[in-house]
Amino acid sequence: MTFFPGKGKMSLFSACFWSQDYIIIAVWGITDILEKNKHGKKIATILTVIILSAFGVRTAIQVGFWQNNVKLFTNAIRVNDRNDLAHNNLGVALEDVGKRDRAIFHYRKFVEINPLNVDAFNNLANALADKGRFEEAETYYRKAVGIKPENAVYRYNLGALYIRQGKV
Repeated sequence: MTFFPGKGKMSLFSACFWSQDYIIIAVWGITDILEKNKHGKKIATILTVIILSAFGVRTAIQVGFWQNNVKLFTNAIRVNDRNDLAHNNLGVALEDVGKRDRAIFHYRKFVEINPLNVDAFNNLANALADKGRFEEAETYYRKAVGIKPENAVYRYNLGALYIRQGKV
């Protein structure tokens, strides 16, 4: 990601400042036009109502995505399917509503996108263990412990899995 405008992908600079630039240009242009027009105040009022209505509609649409976490993070993935945290959070939300198989799919995407995030391995292993897929869960717990051996939670989860399997 670049901080300066460039060709190809939209840069961070462009993403952050594109809309503000056009708003400033519009305000200056509209102000200039309205100052020269004898009906300037009426036109300004009408434009203000139109703009605020458009913002209201856009807000209502956006609020629709915030009805619950499944909708919110599904929309985040629709916008950017490489959003690792959205995949993780959608997995958590899906588990909360009892859709563990779909959660596992999103945890796998999380691992695929960001293989160095140990939470990805731990969340995937937890879901697999809850489905009774112990050998697969053990693989992911071991990966989490391998990356962060000092983390007590990952070691505890691996030990709890061994107890469930009767290996201890």
